[in-house]
Amino acid sequence: VDRPMTSASAASGVLKVRALRAGPGFAERTFLYKRGKNQFTPDYYNRFYAEPQESISQLVRDWLEDAGVTAQVVDGTSALEADYILEGGVVAIYGDFSQEPAQAHIELEFLLLQDMHTSYKTLGEMRYVQEAPLSDRSAQGLMEAYNTALAQAFTSLEGDISQALGR
Repeated sequence: VDRPMTSASAASGVLKVRALRAGPGFAERTFLYKRGKNQFTPDYYNRFYAEPQESISQLVRDWLEDAGVTAQVVDGTSALEADYILEGGVVAIYGDFSQEPAQAHIELEFLLLQDMHTSYKTLGEMRYVQEAPLSDRSAQGLMEAYNTALAQAFTSLEGDISQALGR
């Protein structure tokens, strides 16, 4: 998922992005398809390269770094002291084949905190539900639609963080 290049404003502070968690049933590398209400089928032949929450964690960090929401965006394992912390999870990620056209479905949630050094202040709680139509019913079509849905969610996340930080 690539962020469109725009000029980022000069921002200050360090944002630490912790590794995302995955909701029950969505931490696996196998693709998951929704076939009907509460009916999901795994695809053991088509898989993510890594667990979705790991890949999406890195994509979030890259996106927010490119956006310049803060002077630095670091991994949750960084020893660098952070002014802000972003944590969250992949609530759901699946191909929804129960509707026409088929859709990539992604749900993400985030909590933005300010590190007050003795406590934390909640700056925002965000939840994004994004769907994008598949160009065709293939693994490649699903991945392209996932990328579209992620870009939509990340664009919203970027705006919400910028607003919460008063930028």
